[in-house]
Amino acid sequence: DLQGIYDKALHYYQQSLRIRKELGNKLGVGTDYNNLGMLYKSQGNYEQALAYTFKSLEIFNETGNRVYRSYPILTLGEIYVAQGKWELARKYFEQGLRISKEIGIKSNIQLGAKNLASIEKALGNYKKAYEYHVLFKQMEDSLQNEAQTKKITQIEMNYKFQQERELAEFKRISLEK
Repeated sequence: DLQGIYDKALHYYQQSLRIRKELGNKLGVGTDYNNLGMLYKSQGNYEQALAYTFKSLEIFNETGNRVYRSYPILTLGEIYVAQGKWELARKYFEQGLRISKEIGIKSNIQLGAKNLASIEKALGNYKKAYEYHVLFKQMEDSLQNEAQTKKITQIEMNYKFQQERELAEFKRISLEK
């Protein structure tokens, strides 16, 4: 899908959907429906995109899973942006942003804020566009900081592990002498 090889992506998403249905994995089925919605959006087939994304939202609403529920809501916003339906896009991005803030999904907050900034700018609401852009940048910075912290922690852990290995090897060699 990300490589633009849509026929293969469609095949694998459909295979995954079939398997998840057989297993009774509702969250997986909802995820596959959302992925199919995004795939069809990428191809410009908005009717199919909306159909699959609304199926995804329906499943996540049934399960009561708020974390997953924000994804199809934001996808609906993206589909409506692609169609130039700004008011519908705004409605879904605002809803997705609200849910994402409540549950703390920074990447979804970033996505919602970025798109709302663009929508508000396109509609001439520059103050709101600025506010959403600030939120977008805050989330972007926060996500980058988290990624850097993870990298630093990994480097520190690798360094400590290497030190412990070298110390153990030194002790082993010392005992052999």
